Amino acid sequence: MKQVYFRGLNGVRFIAALIVFVYHAELFRSYLGLQVFEAGMNSLFSGNLGVTIFFVLSGFLITYLLLEERKQTQTISLKHFYMRRILRIWPLYFLITALAFFVVPFIPVLQLPVYSDGAFTAYGPKLASFVLLLANVAFVEWPTMPFANVLWSVAVEEQFYAFWPLVMKRKPTLKMLGILLLLLVLLKCGSIILAYRVPADWKPAMLKWVELLYRTRFSCMVIGGIGALLYFNRHKWLSALFTRSAQVAALLLFAALVSARLVLHSNAYIFWVMDECISFTVMVLILNIACNPNTFINLEHRWLQYMGKISYGLYVYHSFMIVLTINLLKYLPVTAGGVVYTIALYLLSFALTVWVSALSYRYFESFFLKKKQQYTSLLTGDAVPETNNTH
Repeated sequence: MKQVYFRGLNGVRFIAALIVFVYHAELFRSYLGLQVFEAGMNSLFSGNLGVTIFFVLSGFLITYLLLEERKQTQTISLKHFYMRRILRIWPLYFLITALAFFVVPFIPVLQLPVYSDGAFTAYGPKLASFVLLLANVAFVEWPTMPFANVLWSVAVEEQFYAFWPLVMKRKPTLKMLGILLLLLVLLKCGSIILAYRVPADWKPAMLKWVELLYRTRFSCMVIGGIGALLYFNRHKWLSALFTRSAQVAALLLFAALVSARLVLHSNAYIFWVMDECISFTVMVLILNIACNPNTFINLEHRWLQYMGKISYGLYVYHSFMIVLTINLLKYLPVTAGGVVYTIALYLLSFALTVWVSALSYRYFESFFLKKKQQYTSLLTGDAVPETNNTH
């Protein structure tokens, strides 16, 4: 069996998880009325930015692995594909769902003002949505389910995985993926335009539909898939994308687009396709980090490797640890919101998140990952099936 390994991508995954961690740390501080580092949802540390990076990375990895599987076996086993998804994603997804719905609401030290207020609102429909892997729908339709709402992006990935191998079976071309991407962007932009023109009594439903499309960013994963197809086919464009000038341009454009979140109102036209624009820069950076032997962006470090390996845990456990730390700090003689308080909050909650994620990976997730081997025709990482990513 051929071994597939992309260097540096665990580092990318860790950076994305870290962005989400910082965003939620600041968001939870704001619920306490404390001064925060970021001003609003469009900041540098927007959780959506980290999720966008996750989506592009997932689209790249899953597309390349499917292309490689079809090349080596002349087919794509849907049964094996879905079993790998189930064994990798579902155990932790449903563990967090069970904790959030049946355990956390009854633990005082895990309660936070504002954040915990809507836990029992629409409890049944929210639970059903999470069980059916429709956490993105619950996110839009009902008040926050503390600690579980972070799973909305995991649900979006699972929905994407439901149909993507069928697309890959059709021997996709850049033209095919480009048309699919265009249709997704037109659907989103058309829905936004329509939301401003429908009768007033229809507008709330249309705005929820627009928010759902914004959350369900299949387009970002398709862009990752385009990057995978470029590399798999060793397309002639790679020579241009692998130049130092292209890497610098992608970094500068990424920084410019992220900075634009600070100054552009959400109704600005460019904001409608901001995630897609960012996704293209991320795709170029991923190609260079993972596939360009002459890249100057090096994320291949042992500690980043490990952090990336446990990044699924970092993503789903960090909210628990931040809230726990906030409540524990009440018992220490430090001024809430002060420098010492902020440093203690970040260091302690991050350390707890890494510790819990490491335990989860070793004693819980690894049990299911080992079972994936019987459904894996490709080897990734160091002779361990698909361990350099969540796929």
